[in-house]
Amino acid sequence: MSWGSVPLSTVINDARKQVEEWATTVSDDLTGVVAKHRAASSACTDRLKELVALETASREELATISAEHEAVLHSIRQSDEESNTVRTQKGEATSEAAILQASVNDQIYANEKLQREMADEMELYSKSTEELSNKISMYTERFGLDLSNKGGNSTFTFSCLDPENPKRQFTCTLQPNEGVYSAQCEPSIEGLEQLLTALNQTGDLGSFLRDTRKKFAALITSTPTSSP
Repeated sequence: MSWGSVPLSTVINDARKQVEEWATTVSDDLTGVVAKHRAASSACTDRLKELVALETASREELATISAEHEAVLHSIRQSDEESNTVRTQKGEATSEAAILQASVNDQIYANEKLQREMADEMELYSKSTEELSNKISMYTERFGLDLSNKGGNSTFTFSCLDPENPKRQFTCTLQPNEGVYSAQCEPSIEGLEQLLTALNQTGDLGSFLRDTRKKFAALITSTPTSSP
């Protein structure tokens, strides 16, 4: 059977090669986006922890200063009943209270600045999360790749592999354990242990997903299915 002047088998092979090229681009792009998101998320988390710690320290210092300020004001009220010598001390205490009040104002300003920085960091994190979500949605829609996380495991679902049944799903679940990955694939594929060895040695998730997709594609070649 032929497609015009070109044999149908040639058309199918060309289409299959194009799909493999798309899959390679998608896997590499997804790895880059995930790495970028994790780096941004980690940096944001660390910065938020630092800002929260600074705010906590500032609040504690502010509480201490406020207590000192109240003590100074109490001393001033008592000094009104004392002699002229005490009144001189009152003047000194008033000056100290003014200094303390200025320090309180500085702390209030610092806290407001910290809150603004935290808001900026949260906005950056939100944009990073939205970018990753949009990327994943695009890959799901165009190339049949989906990612879900549950219980610390990551499940990659491939579709658009079987030309007779594009909705047919092939899944690979990665299970981390102290920095070492194990995996379960449905349907089972040959050579999974070798793919996991390479992943654990290099950490190259893009190559692992690309090679896993090829293994699934090989299953279709050897055991074709029909549409439901």
